[in-house]
Amino acid sequence: MAHSSEKFVTLRRYDEYYLPGGDLYFLVDRNHFRVHRYFYERESEFFRKILGAPSTPGAERLGTAENALVIDNVSARDFAKFNWVFYNPKYSIYEAPAEDWQAILGLAHRWGFREVHALSVRELEKLELPHIDRIVTYQQYEVNRQLLIPSYAALTEREEPLTLEEGVLIGIETAITIARAREFTRSRNGHAGTPSNVHGQEMQDIVQKMFNIVLVDDPINDVRIGFNNASPGGSVMPSANRMPQWADRSSVGSAKVNAFGNDPTISSINGMSIDPTTITAAASSETGSTFSESGDMGPSAKGYGGMGSMYGAATRSDSPTGQQKGMGPASRRMPTSRGANK
Repeated sequence: MAHSSEKFVTLRRYDEYYLPGGDLYFLVDRNHFRVHRYFYERESEFFRKILGAPSTPGAERLGTAENALVIDNVSARDFAKFNWVFYNPKYSIYEAPAEDWQAILGLAHRWGFREVHALSVRELEKLELPHIDRIVTYQQYEVNRQLLIPSYAALTEREEPLTLEEGVLIGIETAITIARAREFTRSRNGHAGTPSNVHGQEMQDIVQKMFNIVLVDDPINDVRIGFNNASPGGSVMPSANRMPQWADRSSVGSAKVNAFGNDPTISSINGMSIDPTTITAAASSETGSTFSESGDMGPSAKGYGGMGSMYGAATRSDSPTGQQKGMGPASRRMPTSRGANK
């Protein structure tokens, strides 16, 4: 029984994506989502594995109203943006700011939505983005580095060297390679330290060789997302262990998670091995649910990614919306570099 000093928070429906006829329930940042299982099972092997796991005797099926999937470290607003990809009323016409596509790209990478990943990259390629931000985003979410050649070349060619802050953001290997390219292109005239006399395609050719980038015909769809990707995320866990103290725990599912030894990062659900990343299985109620902000949060377990198929070339449309402003640790925007050339 909860102590009187504990603070209870009412769970609410996220009206925009609490859809009639939806058969898949999520709980994200204290918001209930009701969407269609079809999209998640079709597009992501991660969700096919989670949602297709056999239930233990007497347990509710994962993703139902009584045993919703809880997603940790993602804001309701970002999750709404992700669902907007499937429910965009303008069909294949999309329009959203760069930070929205970065959020969508991050979730697509984490959960193995291959076609959503490619869609996000296509849209980001149309938008102005500081070179540092593009490099950080593409490297983090495993976009083919061929698409970064223009940004690498721009930082090599610009008059100012990388700042310490920029070097930390893009990583030591990238920063050192850019520094080597800058030195090479400035010493070709015999005077190191002078402005670069290499520009355009010649500069990009040098950068390509310096970074050892192999060119492919379709870099946007050359995606390396799948099982055991390194994206940060939440966990796969039943609500009886994972959720804070519910006011009414009678509907909590009984899916079972067992940690292997002392390693909290490797677990299993219904006998299936779970490798660290993402989702939590948890009970929910469609109306008036409350939970305490205090309580045992339980150990973490991990998830996996996969692949899917959908979406043609994209152009313009309505921007995704959402009321929730709180951002979980894994869903914060990429840091914007100060003073970086566009």
